[in-house]
This record gives sequence, C-alpha cells and structure tokens, in this order.
Amino acid sequence: MTAPGGVNHPVGESHVTLEHVTAGQHVFAVQGDLHLTTMSAADVADTVEVQAVDPSTRVWEPAILSTLQPAQHFAGREGILDDLSKWAKRVRVQDRVVALVAVGGTGKTAVAERILRALPKNRKAGVFVWSFYEKPQTEAFLRATCDYFCGTTPVTSGGLLAHLQQGLRAAELPHLLILDGLELVQATGMTGKALGELEDPLLKQLLRWLASGHGGRARVLVTSRFPLSDLSDWEGQGYRSILLVDLEPAAARSLLQRRGVKGDDQALNALAESVHRHALTVDVLGLYLNRFGGGDPNNAPQFDLSTLKSDQKGARLTRVLESYADKLPPGERDLLARLSLFPRGVTVEYLRFIIGAGHHVAGALSDYGPVQLLGMLGDLHDLGLAFRSERQGGKHVLGPPISTRLFPLPPRHN
Repeated sequence: MTAPGGVNHPVGESHVTLEHVTAGQHVFAVQGDLHLTTMSAADVADTVEVQAVDPSTRVWEPAILSTLQPAQHFAGREGILDDLSKWAKRVRVQDRVVALVAVGGTGKTAVAERILRALPKNRKAGVFVWSFYEKPQTEAFLRATCDYFCGTTPVTSGGLLAHLQQGLRAAELPHLLILDGLELVQATGMTGKALGELEDPLLKQLLRWLASGHGGRARVLVTSRFPLSDLSDWEGQGYRSILLVDLEPAAARSLLQRRGVKGDDQALNALAESVHRHALTVDVLGLYLNRFGGGDPNNAPQFDLSTLKSDQKGARLTRVLESYADKLPPGERDLLARLSLFPRGVTVEYLRFIIGAGHHVAGALSDYGPVQLLGMLGDLHDLGLAFRSERQGGKHVLGPPISTRLFPLPPRHN
C-alpha cells in the first residue's frame, strides 16, 4: 500500500503506527488493510482511533449502561408488549421514535424492561440502554452512544451529534436505543418553555433526526412522564406516543392476588379502584395488606378524599407508602428513608459508613450489624421495593416513584 507522499508501507508488515502519522494524516482500517488518509490537524485533534470492524459483520453485544428496574409481579399490558416486541425486532419500522408516556409508577420502565428481555440473544444490530434517572447529562449520553455505535468518540463536544449521526446512517442497521426517564431533561412547563420540551438542543436534534428517518433503520424507545412536544410535527410520520393507562381490572386483581390479598372479584375490584388501579400503588397496597393486614382488603388504609391533592394518584401512592412505612420496624423504616436519599443507588459499603456515623445520621440503623443490614436489603429486593444494579457497581436502588415520596418520612404514629 502506498501512502500519500509516495512512502510504501507493506500491508503484511503493518509498518504504519500512530507514531508515524503526521498532523495531516490519520490511520484507519478497512477489512484488515491499513491506509493513510490526508486530514486536517483539527480533524486529527478531534478524532480518536477509528473502529476496525465493519458494522454489518460486527457481533453486537448490548450496551446496557443503566439497569431498568423490573416489576416483580408484572400484570397486564399484553397488547402493548406484543406490539412493541414486534416493533423492536423488525428490520424496518415506520415509527422510528416511540414514547411511553404516563405519570410515575404506571409501569413505563417495567414495560421497557420486558421489551429488552424479549429481544433475541444474537441480534445483528446494537442495543443501547440509558437511564436519565441515573445520569441526566446529555453530553455523557452522546459520548457513550458514539463510543458504542461508531467505535470512536470526538474529543470535543461540538462534534458528538454529527459523529453519531454519521455512524448510524452509514451502518444502515436496525439499532435500538432505550432511553428511560427522559422527563429529567424535559421542561416542566413552569420555566417559560412548553411542557415536555427538551432542554438540550442536541438531544432535541437527535430525536427529530431519528423520527424523520435520516438515521436509517435505527429506532428509539423512550419513557417519560411528559409528552415529547418537540416531535409533535412527526406524530404518525415517524413518531408515535403511547399513553400508558392504569391497569385493567383483571390485571389489578391478578396483581393483588400475587401479593397475597384474599377476596372475591368484587372486593378486589373495589380495593384496586380505591387507588385508581395505578400499578405501583396497587402493588404496594397488596404488599401492605399481605404483611400487616392478613391479606384482608378490609384492613387497607382509608383515604379522606377531601384532603387529597389534585394529583390524587400521586397522593394515594404517598399515603399507602406512608402507611406501609409507619408499620415497619425502626431499622427497616430508616433504611428506606436513607435509600431514598440516593436516587442513583448506594453501595453496602457506604451504608455501613452511614451506620458507623452514629444514631444522629443513621437513626435506628445504628443498632444493626452487617449481617442484619444485608438481610434487610434482601427483604426489600424480595418485596420488589428495591433492586441491586450490577451496572451501577452493585448499588442498591429504590424506584424513582418510591424514592421521591419516601423522604422525608412523617413522624411515626404512636
């Protein structure tokens, strides 16, 4: 192979290394051969070594950079699961951006986790999972996607979006991105921007670009509490919004029964209706009755409707969580309160550090040893209130709807 400038570099010997490259040249590989190409010094400074593997022949291991919390007792949603599972597996789709939109605790993340779980093991395209609950920085997201889909990452942030777009467009593969908790980077409607408007212009451009079909076969599944107002012009033409509603009566009854609640259909229906059949509230209510109410619907917490806020679903979830926490042993209660302080999770080692700081920091946890702590964490996992994220270094995490409502806990009722 002859390099620019007439210098011959035999392919078999691979004499060319990065040390030999001048500021105007860069090495890249195509099907095992080394080549030199002329580039500007600025391009070289803004580029890292290029991936040597043809994307169409690459074995794509999923990049699950965030753990999607599963629902321990998943119920219902059969139609949506079937629809989205087929959508995720198709080679070409019309809806390049699909958003699951609902209030917190309705089960958006659990649905996304089920879609991810149903994907075939040996996909010939990439799967990239990112949670904005864990890491809301858009630049970090774009860097991670460039690294995964392109094999290269620009040094400066200015070229991230264009680099990712080039990689997705060139590959022409049915890549799947799952973006959980997008509301963390959307406007709340209280700051002068429209509800659901994306705060970061690069992320807005990326989703619009994908919806319009410029990303080839790539598609993205989003979960959010807010509608994606920036994509309204593409509704039905590249973008589809799925409003996730509350559980059907049969699914709500099934969830309560799996939690150990007893009663006929009429009693279980009335219990579920008391909390609007909101998935997380039904689940925690079933947990409460199983543990503290003998599984009897008559022992459910009572709600004074006149005192509830306009967000009655959120208010009832809060009441159920407070009722549950109020009956917990002091150590478990204070463990939940401290876990809620760390929305991205906390390690056992850090919890031990908190315990070691004494009662004024750890509360009743200060009376518990390492074995008891592990036992309580295991109980929370078994109950479905928390999970252990291997992707986050083994951190223990509460689901966002729970963590945002458990701290500060109200005073214990005597």
